[in-house]
Amino acid sequence: MKMKLLYLCFAILLASSVQGGNDDDDDHHDEASPWFSNDRKYAYGYALSFDGVDDYVQISQPITNFGTPLSLELTFKPRGNGGPILDFGNVASGRATNNIRLSLNKKNGNTFSATLTVSTFNGPSQSIESNNCFSGDRWNYMAVTIESNGQVTFWVDGNKNSVTCGGNRLNNGLQPAFTSRAINYLGRDANNNYYQGFLDDLRVWTRVLSTGDIQKGRDRSISATDKDLGAWWDFNAESV
Repeated sequence: MKMKLLYLCFAILLASSVQGGNDDDDDHHDEASPWFSNDRKYAYGYALSFDGVDDYVQISQPITNFGTPLSLELTFKPRGNGGPILDFGNVASGRATNNIRLSLNKKNGNTFSATLTVSTFNGPSQSIESNNCFSGDRWNYMAVTIESNGQVTFWVDGNKNSVTCGGNRLNNGLQPAFTSRAINYLGRDANNNYYQGFLDDLRVWTRVLSTGDIQKGRDRSISATDKDLGAWWDFNAESV
């Protein structure tokens, strides 16, 4: 089935397509309705719920003109084995082209690491993985920053303790290219792998967030006109 969501992206309301399984399956999600969850910690409203089988969002319009430097912020609660939370790029399947992919990986117990994968135009890719610093037992706030020199840093719950949870440097030439990305997914990647869990309040910045911004974390107020805010989805508006 398909549903329509309205998201705020570059200060424009866009319609995005949510695709997934059968509406009539009462066990589709054990914590939420099939699409929007009120299982929230960080703010009032909704979050997206993905079943890890076939649920995903495809953003209907390109995300224009972002690359390096770059910061991503999101809150999430993974389930199962996690999987790809987002994949922004220019191919629907097969070889990635200028893709930026963020995935969660199940580790010991109910802990998860995060992996950032960057690909160049029709060329090589590189992945950088964090420590096992995220939990499947609660909501997590993550910030990922990519500096102009390729340095990648993962932050966990920066609004509470400003802890970095690993990172490394991208090789020369593998920093995300400054370009538009037209085929963008939430809850899956271009190779048809799917995310299981919840996702809320995703922000894309065209600068490296300061330590102070990250320490304030998800609780700081932003607006669609904020400088260097490339894209923002808070998932609080539902439209079918």
